[in-house]
Amino acid sequence: MEQVILSAGIDLGTTTSQVIFSRIKLENISYTAVPEIRIKEKEIIYKSGIYFTPLTESNHIDIPALKDILQQEYQQAGIRREDISTGAVIITGETSRKENAQQALQGLSAEAGDFVVAEAGPDLESVLAGFGSGAAAASRIWDGEVINFDIGGGTTNAAVFCNEEIKDSFAMDIGGRLVRLDQLGKIIYISDRLMPLIQELSLPLTVGMTADHAVLKLLTDALAEVLLHICQGQELTAVEEKLFINHGIDYRKYNRVMFSGGVAECIYDSGLDGENFSVQTISKYGDIGPLLGASIRQIFSQEKEIIVLEPREKIRATVIGAGS
Repeated sequence: MEQVILSAGIDLGTTTSQVIFSRIKLENISYTAVPEIRIKEKEIIYKSGIYFTPLTESNHIDIPALKDILQQEYQQAGIRREDISTGAVIITGETSRKENAQQALQGLSAEAGDFVVAEAGPDLESVLAGFGSGAAAASRIWDGEVINFDIGGGTTNAAVFCNEEIKDSFAMDIGGRLVRLDQLGKIIYISDRLMPLIQELSLPLTVGMTADHAVLKLLTDALAEVLLHICQGQELTAVEEKLFINHGIDYRKYNRVMFSGGVAECIYDSGLDGENFSVQTISKYGDIGPLLGASIRQIFSQEKEIIVLEPREKIRATVIGAGS
């Protein structure tokens, strides 16, 4: 006996927010009175636009604005709230640290449907992104483990898979929006979480100064090297280990890596060459995301023992994992 249900996935990230709707076909494969349900098919039937996560002037999540976006997307998709049978609202990155994060989660969960759960946490985001990117599926094909780095605006969430099973997960304060610039190339924000590393590298980076491309590249190269050293099984310095969120890792080597998240759009774009970036090019995006992506692509391309796999999804990986 088969049943078809609709699922909603809503991702509230540091930089962007988005919604997807999936059609899931369930099948009862039990031959007894006790049901045994499995997912037979999953199909994404609607992907929303990608919105900048709305914030108030006091740097809180703008819940009414998010609700307006959600209502607009439900209407655009032709789906009613009562049509949704399951799903998740996931709050990720630095957005999960806002004072009203829990209130936003609960409000959107209620708005999305009776069976849509509200969840937050870096380890959960790591797992969802790993499934959404295709890293879990890839680990079934390749012999050994596949590590997926989901790199967004505020955090990098990593998950390790083997034979499509999760083996480890962790998160770090590495992201494109941790240094932000205005249109003139002036630095308007540096995350406190990066300051110990900036100081260790003796980089002249302060809020209010006009950014120097070469100096920013030294910072993004250092962040890219942290990810490379993790794949090489090389222990990090004490300052680099402070980038971990909640807990660290057991160091071991990974020779297959995949990248998802907003920064991954830049990692796999060979047209973005970090060496030729001008400050004006960087400030057009308002952060160091494109430069970080170029640094990661450059550093990993030089490591011959590590194979970089192409993801199925990049910026939509987490929301697809949440929805299906």
